[in-house]
Amino acid sequence: MNFVFLTALKAEAIPIIKAFGLIKDPNSHLYQNNNIFLCITGVGKEKTTYRLEKVSPFLKELDSIVIINIGIAGGNPRKTVIGNMYLIRSIIDDETNKTITLNRFENHPFEEIELSTVSKGVTDKGNQYRGLVDMEASSIYEVMTRKVSPDRMLFLKVVSDHMDVKDWSSIDATGLIVKHLHSIKTHIIKAI
Repeated sequence: MNFVFLTALKAEAIPIIKAFGLIKDPNSHLYQNNNIFLCITGVGKEKTTYRLEKVSPFLKELDSIVIINIGIAGGNPRKTVIGNMYLIRSIIDDETNKTITLNRFENHPFEEIELSTVSKGVTDKGNQYRGLVDMEASSIYEVMTRKVSPDRMLFLKVVSDHMDVKDWSSIDATGLIVKHLHSIKTHIIKAI
């Protein structure tokens, strides 16, 4: 099985690169070590779509790939805890209002929640969102399901804020991902 991690930010990617000893391929811009790959998509749906289309031809053995989107997300303060990681059970595209129900991943310790993909950062506490908010997941799903079966896609999000941050540089995205590396290795990589 080959695992392809997708992060929006380099700060989210750094712990994964270090933990798995990934090396950047200058031709594809994919980081790789044996069966573990990583691509930094950038922030937002358009940039994500562009980068995934560019890197997809370099992914081999598509029938044995598991896509893992991991990154930080804003969370509804009544339903989420800052620093906790959640498994996404559905994605709602805020622009199209399309809902994507994800296949169930069995035997995991993560709380499940819905995720809304928005076109710009939410800083007004996001009371209209029931779960988490990011800016890439719906695009990742749309692009990658053309190449990989949807039942081999996982979306994991770590709550970085309660949609009230004015200074994004104050968020320690690297530290939030580091906190969950053991769970990712144990409950995702070894379980599949």
